[in-house]
Amino acid sequence: MDNLRLILIIVASLAIIALVIHGFWINKKERSTIFNNKNKKNGIKDSGLSWEAKTYDDADDIGEVRVRRASDFVEKALTATPDETPQEIKPKDADKEYVISPVQCDLFSNIQEEDDNEEPAVQITTQEVTKEEPVQAASEPVKTVKNDVLVLHVTGLNGAMLNGNDLLNSILQSGFQFGDMQIFHRHVDPAGNGPVLFSLANMVKPGYLDPETMHDMVTPGISLFMMLPSFGDGQQNFKMMLQAAQRIADDVDGMVQDDEHHMITPQKIDSYKERIKHVMG
Repeated sequence: MDNLRLILIIVASLAIIALVIHGFWINKKERSTIFNNKNKKNGIKDSGLSWEAKTYDDADDIGEVRVRRASDFVEKALTATPDETPQEIKPKDADKEYVISPVQCDLFSNIQEEDDNEEPAVQITTQEVTKEEPVQAASEPVKTVKNDVLVLHVTGLNGAMLNGNDLLNSILQSGFQFGDMQIFHRHVDPAGNGPVLFSLANMVKPGYLDPETMHDMVTPGISLFMMLPSFGDGQQNFKMMLQAAQRIADDVDGMVQDDEHHMITPQKIDSYKERIKHVMG
């Protein structure tokens, strides 16, 4: 469609240019005919004028020719009698009527029809934008991660001090391994492999226990603690920690206390189990 339109526009332009050139040529030819007729009627044949017309390269000669021709024409017009009527001079091709051919008419009409029928290259379509309301998901209870620490203490009877050497032997026999934070840890594997189930530290701050110096130390007690949630079965892990505390207490002539430093009771043990259930389910 674009190539056909371009060809039609070029053909139409050439036709218009041809008509314009033809019109200029006819006009020039008519002027030349009128000028020759005037020269014949007015009898302008003197050699001086012809010589001056031929030597038009000189600017002064051209001026003289023009003045003389104008003066002769004015003089003749003034001396003309009333009976003399100016002869109407018609162009040579005056009787010809220029008519645009049907081919040219069809050419322009086709161009106009193409302009009218041609659709725009780019069509802009507008769509109504509707604001979508955010879909509210069904409210679900967010499960929050709960943390807790279960603590047991082993202290001497009636405030007695615990011997470090006896304490170290009992700790090692209970499956604890010395490790991070300079305290002892009970792992899933008693050899010290796997996740930590619970830990053991000195009850005196900062809580460090050094196996190299424990032979010469005494302490009012030790603390066993388990972080919740813990690896594996929380209830089983607490049972192991309670058994380790009771064994150590028996070995060092001590007693097991709860996190408030009271003697452990079955009711307190049940409360620990409820805390484990609350955190780990």
